[in-house]
Amino acid sequence: MARLGLFWGILLASITIAAGIVSLSDPTSAWPAVIGCCALLLVAALVAPQHCQGWLSPAALFVLAGVAYTLPTALTIALQGVLLDSRLVADDRVVRGAGLALVAWGSAVVGFIPRLGKRNSPPGVGHAGVGQEAAFSVGIAATCQVIAGLLLVGIFVLQAGGLGAIASAGYGERFQLMEGKGMYLLGLQSIGVGGTIAYAVAAKGGPRAFRLATAIAFAALFVWTSAVASRSALVHALIALIVVHQGLRGRIPKAILVGIGSVGLAAGLLVGVLRAGIDLRGVEASILLAGVNPANAEFGAPLPTIGDVMDLVPKEEHFRLGETAVGALGTVVPGWIWPERPGGAGAWYVERLYPDFADIGGAYAFSPVAEAYLNFGVLGVVLGFLLVGFSVGSLQEWSREPRLPLSRLVLLAVATPWILLFPRLDLATFVKGFCVLTVAQAVSTFVFARLLRSALNFASRRAAVPT
Repeated sequence: MARLGLFWGILLASITIAAGIVSLSDPTSAWPAVIGCCALLLVAALVAPQHCQGWLSPAALFVLAGVAYTLPTALTIALQGVLLDSRLVADDRVVRGAGLALVAWGSAVVGFIPRLGKRNSPPGVGHAGVGQEAAFSVGIAATCQVIAGLLLVGIFVLQAGGLGAIASAGYGERFQLMEGKGMYLLGLQSIGVGGTIAYAVAAKGGPRAFRLATAIAFAALFVWTSAVASRSALVHALIALIVVHQGLRGRIPKAILVGIGSVGLAAGLLVGVLRAGIDLRGVEASILLAGVNPANAEFGAPLPTIGDVMDLVPKEEHFRLGETAVGALGTVVPGWIWPERPGGAGAWYVERLYPDFADIGGAYAFSPVAEAYLNFGVLGVVLGFLLVGFSVGSLQEWSREPRLPLSRLVLLAVATPWILLFPRLDLATFVKGFCVLTVAQAVSTFVFARLLRSALNFASRRAAVPT
């Protein structure tokens, strides 16, 4: 079976980086960016078989995420140049953003090649199972986490005047209701992580009654998504559930996974078209093609962001030299302890270019590529993504065992949605959302389960001692 060896990895990474450099030097055509994305698709196709999770491998998903946030916009602009006489004014900025993104992802490929295993994993998957006693304690801990999350979200909803008040609030009012209140974010992640762990326990080795906790968790997330039109928590939990299911039940056929991804891509573009106010009925193909370009913000929002930062730095703004990392670390500290804590790069971006939107608590998707450039320029992008690629490759090796332990499978599952979102995050959002709200909660659940099991064992030993 073909795999991503040193030769193919370096070759495809070189093509990707070269396409990015061409796009940066000559942004009048988007075809080099399209070619670079195709090279990345080949990387993903060669990486996927080297992991027991197949197309859900961390390295393959990381590459596919980069393509998903780049290819739709680049291809739209390229076809637009063929079918239409004029190009949108913002196209050059977007193409340069795509070029720097390709340099970043090509560097990441170089970074994770040394960490990939020399042999493919065995085809079998599924964790080794957990004992009944361990499964019970983990399931209880996960159920408690779901209940705690429901309480946190419920308190926030009551403070905001009820779910109806949040749903009926305007765009700006809703931002103001949620701004600075991390309680509901913590609660939503608790519900999603707890529900995922409860499903894993019930599906392999534990009482099936814990599936009730999963059902309650996803029902609550669905209600929240329907009322507030904030889909992130539900999507995160669904992706994590798919990863857990595949790890427990065996590989999901890649045709199904590719089909799910294609439907998601098409749905995202459709949402973008509708947000742009385009009437799909009776629209000519060329007009629709022109309209899809700004609507690609559903997937391509980081590209104009990268172009904006490249226009500002260093002409109007100085390089931050790591300053945004301080803002990222500040997100760990609660706002009531550090009210004036610095914001991250995403906060700087919206305050700098969209101050009116920032005043109502709004935000735009940022980009790790833009943040690396903001701090250290192009060299920072290359070196930073070499490190990111090495980290992704390390995660791939750490999680490629054909029979993953339950705790490792859960951590892989809750990390997967953040791999897909990585192209539109800044460091502050990543630290707060991934490290604090997600991974820390999953780890705390297993720690609580271990303490609970130890307490039960101690109690049973005490009861067995004759008086």
